[in-house]
Amino acid sequence: MIILNRKILRSVVLDKSILFFASLLANTLAFGCADIVSHDEVARSLSPDKKYECVVFERNGGATTSFGYWIYLCAARSEANQNSPEPEGNLQIANLYGASRNDNSYGVNIRWKDSQTIIIECLKTKESELHNPARLNGKEFKVILKEGVSDPSAPAGGMLYNIEKSKPENKASDMPAVAGTSKRTKSELPPKE
Repeated sequence: MIILNRKILRSVVLDKSILFFASLLANTLAFGCADIVSHDEVARSLSPDKKYECVVFERNGGATTSFGYWIYLCAARSEANQNSPEPEGNLQIANLYGASRNDNSYGVNIRWKDSQTIIIECLKTKESELHNPARLNGKEFKVILKEGVSDPSAPAGGMLYNIEKSKPENKASDMPAVAGTSKRTKSELPPKE
C-alpha cells in the first residue's frame, strides 16, 4: 500500500489547477476573443490627380484596447479589401495605435500635400509604423505622420461610432417616441374611442 505525503498531494492538485486555469485563459484569449475584433472602413481621401485614394480602416479590439488605424493606398474608386492584411492592389502605408484627433476623439485625418505626398494628421498616437517610401503601380509616394494637429470639429468617440451615429436610421429624431414622452400636437393624436 502506497501512502502519499499530504504536502506532495496538495502540490500536485494545485499544479493541475493552475495548469487547467492557464489553459482555459489561453484558449479564451486565442479563440474566444477572435470574433470581437472589428476592422471597418471609416474614411477615404482622393489624391489631387484623382488617380489614387487613401483608405482608413479602424480596428477595434474591445473595451480593454485602444483603436488601431490601418491606412491603405489604392487606385481611385477601387474596393479596399478589409479581410486581408495586404490586399491585392492595395498597399498598407501606415499602422497607428491609439491615435486621436482631439482630447475626446479617436482617429486620424488624411490630407494630400500633392499627388505623391500623403499626410496623416492626428493630435497624438501611442504607436506608429509608416511604410516609406510607398510604391504602388510603379509610382512612389511619401508618407508623413504629423502629430500635434488638433481637429476640434471631430466628434467624441471612435470614427466608426460617429459614422453609425450620424446615419438617419440612428438619429434620435427618427426614433419612435417612448410612451408618455411624445410631444404631438392635439391634431396629431389618435382619436379617442
